[in-house]
Amino acid sequence: MFKLVSTIKGSMIAGVILAFVLFGNTLRHDFVLDDGLVIVNNNIIKHGYTGVFEAFQHSHTFGATGIEDSGYRPIPIAIFSILWALTGGTPFGFHLLNVFLFGLTLGIMLQVLFRGFRDQLNQTQILLITMLFAVHPLHSEVVANVKELEDILQLLFVLTSWWFLIRFVEVQNYRMLVFSSVFLALAMLSKETSLMFIIVAPIYLFLFSSATKRKALIAAGSLMATAVVFWGVRYVAVDMNQQIQLTVLNNALASLPSRWWQIVSALWMQVEYLTLFFYPSVLSFDYSFNQIPLINVWGMRAIAALILGLLSVGITVYLLVEKRVSGFGLAFYLLMMVPVSNIIVLIGSTMAERFAYMPSLGMSVAVVALLWESKFFQKRKKLAQTLLIVASLLLGTRTLIRNKDWKSDEVLFAADVVNSPMSTRTHMTLGTTLLQKSSRALDQQQALALVTQARKHLVTSVEILPENYESHYNIGVIDQQFGRDDLALKSFERCLEIAPEYALALNNAGVIHFNRKEYEKAEECFLSAYKINQLNGDILANRALVEYRKGNYAEAIPYAEQALKVNPMHQGAKNMLAGARQALAPM
Repeated sequence: MFKLVSTIKGSMIAGVILAFVLFGNTLRHDFVLDDGLVIVNNNIIKHGYTGVFEAFQHSHTFGATGIEDSGYRPIPIAIFSILWALTGGTPFGFHLLNVFLFGLTLGIMLQVLFRGFRDQLNQTQILLITMLFAVHPLHSEVVANVKELEDILQLLFVLTSWWFLIRFVEVQNYRMLVFSSVFLALAMLSKETSLMFIIVAPIYLFLFSSATKRKALIAAGSLMATAVVFWGVRYVAVDMNQQIQLTVLNNALASLPSRWWQIVSALWMQVEYLTLFFYPSVLSFDYSFNQIPLINVWGMRAIAALILGLLSVGITVYLLVEKRVSGFGLAFYLLMMVPVSNIIVLIGSTMAERFAYMPSLGMSVAVVALLWESKFFQKRKKLAQTLLIVASLLLGTRTLIRNKDWKSDEVLFAADVVNSPMSTRTHMTLGTTLLQKSSRALDQQQALALVTQARKHLVTSVEILPENYESHYNIGVIDQQFGRDDLALKSFERCLEIAPEYALALNNAGVIHFNRKEYEKAEECFLSAYKINQLNGDILANRALVEYRKGNYAEAIPYAEQALKVNPMHQGAKNMLAGARQALAPM
């Protein structure tokens, strides 16, 4: 077996087979969670093959939001565009690619470990490290959620870059260094956090490879130059000054009174990540407010977080000085966690399992290496192997079970409202999904039951976080459907107090004012909504309505046409377009 997986072909085949064993039960799943934002509602991707070129000109969510933010991940968007053209938007092909590329990642991982640590790790250790990484249920989100192709590609390209770096040391051929730089560029074009490899690579080169200092410096300089070029391309392509609008809804740490409080709480989140790595019994797509309560900066958890943080850095440095592979594994883990940790800068999420995907490779290396390095297991290597094999079997079983939760939005949200009952977002997403499902119900009684359930979860969401403007909006939508316009307006107004540029709330408030014949208020709402969002079919139709009601039929036509491009079935836009054309037709 060792001879089989030690070859490139053998390791790739073994990796792909293992990937399909672990994640084959996700192939029939739907698009889930952020797939709607990044894929299903992304107009760039729907352009098919031409979207490949557009992907490199915009941020990765521009096609859905029309907003150019600082997120630049053109490689996955380009791949999604091609897949959309080939499959017509069927989820199967997208899931198939995720599983296959995860398998290739396991294959190249084996090769990197075999060739890069041949003097430090034996074959059994290398197989156990790869197995531990492969089966871990923390990775269920990455493989089962199509949007997370960005994370799969990021690690796949980083490992490929690393492999060529090893080959450069072995054969002293500068073409290998060029290939290494190219694949690092591809990794960064898939997800920016792979930038941290420019720090990881020199640690490997100087401490664990046979490279001379001169060669190591040349290689490190090449990777650094690649990062500089990438940052320049990113600067040209997207608005680097456009920052994520941080609210408590997307990052609970934003509610804390000072940066110091945020850092201490972010350190405690690292303890939560480690807990999930070693005991992933309860998993969730969301850990936002208030599933993990924020800590008191003077409390025991804060002190423990600071001590553990300093201790982990100290142990890592000590092990690196001793040139132990366990030290490299810990360094890899810590460095890859830095960009998503909220310690250096706040990001658009409190905590997420996908953030642990690439760092967990380092932790897998550290766990296996530490077992072999410990005096207790040095004389009991078979016991260590048995423990890791049993752990892998248990983790693999947990992964197979967790995969089922990712079947659809409703299944995922229903599962995770139990797994994360104190999260405002889990209740909000389930409530919103049930509300959408009610519009497709077969009979009125079923629709009423779904709406009742939806409202219950949305109210719970607001009780957990009163500033959850999206839940306020959807509560308003339900009240509007049932003719409770006064209550609906209060919900929309509360939503707009928290998020003044929430275009859908403005639009719905405008509809209520229009039905009440309060045309000036309605027009003000419709125009404000249009200024904020020009991609929504209802908003475009109501923008047309403003002109149509004034008798400006020629001005109404373009807005109605735009609305029909977004939603060809929009009946109001169809009626206005027909009426405007008839009014303008010569007698």
